[in-house]
Amino acid sequence: MLSKKNMTDLFSGKKMKILVISIILLKISLDYKYYTWLAPLQLNVYTRDFNLLKYINGIAWLVIIFITINHKCRSVSTFLLTLVYVMQIVPITTIYAMGNKEAVCYNGICFCFYLTVFIVNNINFSIGDRLLEPSTKYSRIIELAMVAMCFLIFAYIVKKNGVPTFTALNIYKVYELRESGSFNLGTYPGYVLSWVTNIIIPFFATKCILEKKFAKAAIFVAMIFIIYLYDGHKTNLFISIVVVIVAFWLKRKDSYTEIMSCLCLGISALAIISSLNIPGNNVILEVFSLFGRRVMLLSAQNKFAYFDYFSKNPKMGLGGLFPTWFLHFDARYVDIDYTRAISGIYYGTPESVSNTGYFAECHARFGFFGYILEGVLFAAILKLLDVAQNNIGYALLTGTSLCVFLGLNDAFLLNSIVLGPMMFLIFIALFYKNKCIKGEILNNHGTACSNMHLK
Repeated sequence: MLSKKNMTDLFSGKKMKILVISIILLKISLDYKYYTWLAPLQLNVYTRDFNLLKYINGIAWLVIIFITINHKCRSVSTFLLTLVYVMQIVPITTIYAMGNKEAVCYNGICFCFYLTVFIVNNINFSIGDRLLEPSTKYSRIIELAMVAMCFLIFAYIVKKNGVPTFTALNIYKVYELRESGSFNLGTYPGYVLSWVTNIIIPFFATKCILEKKFAKAAIFVAMIFIIYLYDGHKTNLFISIVVVIVAFWLKRKDSYTEIMSCLCLGISALAIISSLNIPGNNVILEVFSLFGRRVMLLSAQNKFAYFDYFSKNPKMGLGGLFPTWFLHFDARYVDIDYTRAISGIYYGTPESVSNTGYFAECHARFGFFGYILEGVLFAAILKLLDVAQNNIGYALLTGTSLCVFLGLNDAFLLNSIVLGPMMFLIFIALFYKNKCIKGEILNNHGTACSNMHLK
């Protein structure tokens, strides 16, 4: 926790004050939109049952976690922690109080995240400097291998599926495309595709933009867009947009506060404008429904549904995590699709799939101990990225990590580590060295910091 002096320093900068105001506005706008629009609209999914004590409980956690994050440190961990805070903790807090959800679940999630922030701030990881000594010589080989992987998986997709249709260009028909099963890939090529879309393409797109090789960057961004035409996953469509915007922005000294403030203000603006009776209101409401409802509030709602479901049913443990040829655990849910079971029980739509992020995984796999286990594991990954920042660079590593951590809103952490995109990100952190890296100042916790003034 920050001292009184550090608290004063934290809120003394103009851009830091804007960030705080932006988060407050985001919280208020999500609360308002949930209570006046979303809950009455989808009674089978959301409940409108405001609880004042839980609202106070939620505000207390938001304040505690926010002031614990080291906002003055220009590190990958600070950026990603605040991203998770904005995209997950804030909307979970809205669902908790406005829907009168389980206090044990909410406080467990907040404790898990607070534990992560505390470890990142206070545990010395300087041993990582001795462990991570990658060479630019081998880094060139890694780059060539990643480029080859991109084009090979692309060729494999074309061979298996032919020329893509343009059905996905109509965003309202993407679910028809996905449900049709027309996109055929297979399990292990699917792993490779997740590495390519979540890590490799963002890596090269960010690197090319930082090096002002815009034509090359456009090629990689176009790859993501074409993959979207095949699989219809809107995530791939927006990855290309987000990566390009953030890559350009990360070159600025105050990119951290500016990006987070604009993210909060943008979602707040969508919520407010969509509530006004003005021309074009329906379009704004559709955009808010995609970002504010689907990405933030529905994912937050699912975390409480998962908690209740796995409180009444056996925990998953490590079942289904590893390939059976490698490690076989008792997979209780091999014959039971829990994502559809949860949709059927809590929303009355068993044909739907209810996915959510790693905070739900904590309890679903290991019960209450999971909040501690995954809180520590998440912190260890962030500490590794902070040390790797000295070899890769703040902007490049942040841009490369962005999609993986955004994906944790709807993906399990352990699944991402085992043959998922997080595994590939850890590989890059361990073995890649950017020859264009500029020196950055280290603090005594092994975190790369610069004199970032939040003016």
